Amino acid sequence: MYYFKNVQSAHFLFAGNTTTNVLYSGTVTNAVCALASLHFTRKRVAKGLEAPDLNPDHSTAKYFYDESYLQLANAQQIRGHYNETLDWLAQIGLPEKEEPKHSVLSSLSPAAQIAVKGTMWVDIFVILLLMRPPKHLLLYQRLLSHSVWSIDTNLTHSVSPQMETLSGCPDDVMLAIAEISALAHWKTMERIKGTLNYRDLIHRGDDIEQRLRQRPETPIFQEDPPLHPNLLQPSITDIIFRNQEVRKLLASIFRATALLYLHTVLHDSNPGVSDITASVNGVVQLVHQLYNGLRISRVFEKSSTTIFQQPAGN
Repeated sequence: MYYFKNVQSAHFLFAGNTTTNVLYSGTVTNAVCALASLHFTRKRVAKGLEAPDLNPDHSTAKYFYDESYLQLANAQQIRGHYNETLDWLAQIGLPEKEEPKHSVLSSLSPAAQIAVKGTMWVDIFVILLLMRPPKHLLLYQRLLSHSVWSIDTNLTHSVSPQMETLSGCPDDVMLAIAEISALAHWKTMERIKGTLNYRDLIHRGDDIEQRLRQRPETPIFQEDPPLHPNLLQPSITDIIFRNQEVRKLLASIFRATALLYLHTVLHDSNPGVSDITASVNGVVQLVHQLYNGLRISRVFEKSSTTIFQQPAGN
């Protein structure tokens, strides 16, 4: 319960009932408990309520972590090979399919669909740190270049909602980040070989920028299923990040940040370049809008609570 009250919104900003229910039950329970325990302990340490744990290997968080690891190890022996190279995506047949949405995704359970999205999300953002191209870029182009996570009336049941439900980052922006990372790696390799063609570099970058600026219409999400009865608590279900204006602003921040990333790849880290300056200013402006919007929402929420708690007759 602590995880769903205090931690989930940091992991999955806009998680609907489907994602929440999957996280509440099943094999991820121990992982969720490990994160919750770690969050609770670190928060108390930060507030000075307890001293740092000098032996974290014997902590409650480590216990749940070990239990989760054992579950994964057992699954590895029973069902196949799972590791950080994303072999799982290949095992379920996604990368080699021309139309993975219809041939594979539609047949997956909600838990498996969320696992696919989570795997892509982690892989795309990890490549920013590892400075390598995404392993399954072609798959991401097939899955994220169109609104394949939204409702499809041609299917007997709709596939899982968009990537935005996990991170707040729209599908097309996630794809752009993956493509920019691939472009950055290509630029580095070409520069090392002494064969970097700047005209080709700019052409590739312009293509990504054009698609980033197309700003697709707001997706239509399928109706959320009922939340698990054990999770029907106001502290969990009444989350400010469900606000549609906040969702739009955060999506715009991801889009503007991707543009900034693209321009630093095209022009290196030169703040004097007009495209980079404009991108930085755009991100700052959007962050200020988000901050002001959240502050106003919280003031209004606090004022409303105060009004409804006034004694009768006041």
